[in-house]
Amino acid sequence: MNSKKINNHELIKKLESIFPISLASDWDKPGKQIQELDNEIILTDSVVVCLDVTAKVVQFAINHNSNLIVSRHPFMFNEWEIEMSNVTKKSLYEKMIEHKIQVYSIHTNYDASENRFFIREGLAQIFENFKVKTSKFNSETLEIKLDSELKKGEIIRLLKSLFKTSNPQFSSNTDLNEKINSFYFCSGSGADVLIESNLKDIMFVTGEIKWNQWIYINENNISAVALGHYMENTFVKYIANLIKENFVNINAYKFNINNMYEQLKG
Repeated sequence: MNSKKINNHELIKKLESIFPISLASDWDKPGKQIQELDNEIILTDSVVVCLDVTAKVVQFAINHNSNLIVSRHPFMFNEWEIEMSNVTKKSLYEKMIEHKIQVYSIHTNYDASENRFFIREGLAQIFENFKVKTSKFNSETLEIKLDSELKKGEIIRLLKSLFKTSNPQFSSNTDLNEKINSFYFCSGSGADVLIESNLKDIMFVTGEIKWNQWIYINENNISAVALGHYMENTFVKYIANLIKENFVNINAYKFNINNMYEQLKG
């Protein structure tokens, strides 16, 4: 394929028009992550899309002459001084400056957008008829309404298949045979909303759940499902395809980070 270099700012501007930073939560840090390169005009003919910026991702970008990494999770989530106290992150930061690699992160502005993969394509693969709307609790949590009732166990099985989760967790009070026609969904670690909004008597699906949240869940008749943070890997495929649709001469590499832990079996 004949590739043609474009200005990083042009590609970033397009992504921001689809996933406006104004949609992000107040605590979030999406957007450009390498401040020393903010105003530099950097030409690239390829992009690396990933969940997290790791040493392997940065080296992959260098090896493929990619001057832009698009990540799901912000590389610089805390204040600069705090992030630079992490010697591994400091080394990666300096390496990206050296090789003029900008990082652009799309996080809760992706969750709050109508354009994200989960809404537009994902659910249609497992549910025939459904409606989706942003919940009244926060912009990242969705309310999913099904046209017909399904057993909770079947919903978990379908979501497990969609997000390729090997061992989803669910709250011990869940009746897998109970039929429902609606549930709430929030990717990542979204269970904070349960306590913040005093929720009860619902089904709630997210990536990770903390111990104190499991306690609240079981004491408030919530059927909760934790699919694992790796469920967000659908982001990589969708954003890479989106870049290809809008910039046909750009190589968009999908870097799939393996899950960061294993489970002992047997």
